[in-house]
Amino acid sequence: MIIGLLLGDGHIQKRSINGNSRFIYGQSSLRLHHLNYFNHVLELFKPYLSKDFNPKESYFTDKRSNKKYSSVKFATLSLPCFNYYRDLFYNSDNLKIVPSNILNLLSSRWLAYWIMDDGSLQNKGLHLNTYGFTQQDIFLLKTTLENMFGENTLKC
Repeated sequence: MIIGLLLGDGHIQKRSINGNSRFIYGQSSLRLHHLNYFNHVLELFKPYLSKDFNPKESYFTDKRSNKKYSSVKFATLSLPCFNYYRDLFYNSDNLKIVPSNILNLLSSRWLAYWIMDDGSLQNKGLHLNTYGFTQQDIFLLKTTLENMFGENTLKC
């Protein structure tokens, strides 16, 4: 499941070179179905949150459109279990990447979480937002999904 979240809006933060990593997740649209999904993800990560954690809504202005939005997010405790995913999904420049072994990590569960996170229906098809990834990473994701569903089922 964390694989799909990391392909979407989730990220892993390491605050010091020798320290452990933490998982951070947020939603910027607080429509009911987004909020329900956020609460579902929050429940999954509750064992990794501080005991006194309470999600807070924050507000921000999109500088491109000057529109105001609200968001909600959580961050887990910094724990060794998240270091693996940090090493897998981030390069030496601290940029999020698609792991080269993504095919070996393939599961319908991570795909479902990625779709819930960054997917939408457009023109009778599924659109997955990949704006944060390089063309090379997008090609790797496309190849992985073609292995899962068969060739000629995807358009990029």
